[in-house]
Amino acid sequence: VVISIIPSAIGGIPVADAPTVCIGGTTKITLTQYTGDNIKWQRDSASLFVDIPGAIGPVYSTPSLAIPVKYRAVVSNKGCHTVTSAEISILVTSQLEGGVASVTPVTVCENSSTTLYLKNYKGSIQWRKDTTINGVNSFVNIPGATSTPFVTSPLTRTTQFYAMVSSGNCPTVYSNFVQAYITQKL
Repeated sequence: VVISIIPSAIGGIPVADAPTVCIGGTTKITLTQYTGDNIKWQRDSASLFVDIPGAIGPVYSTPSLAIPVKYRAVVSNKGCHTVTSAEISILVTSQLEGGVASVTPVTVCENSSTTLYLKNYKGSIQWRKDTTINGVNSFVNIPGATSTPFVTSPLTRTTQFYAMVSSGNCPTVYSNFVQAYITQKL
């Protein structure tokens, strides 16, 4: 006789790509730090969580939102030990905010990184940096730079940065510019 012990389910923590969306916007919610093989999503409806038809698995994409909504996941393992995740609130706004960007440290040695910060923003972040292409100065998206704080790759020259903030059908807005200076090693 073999007896198997089924580990308890762990509800986990839902994380949204954009915790604030514009009216009509959507976001993707990913369940992290969970244990279980069966996940279904629920939304708050008049202070009572109800199942969302067809919403199963660790990733849930919301429909277009017009009002703030709370979501959570229900997790079970091998049909046993059903638990709920933490709740996540998705806020809905009629206007995005570009926020206030800062850089620390402002001055770094050549081939060193710095950290970009964005405060008081609403929407999803995309950091951009200045570059020169065929002798023309412009700004380009930094691949994977969608969070705050964000650690840059090693810098070889003084570089300007700013955040582009977007969500759903809202007009894109921008932060202020910040600059990281390069100093020569002594």
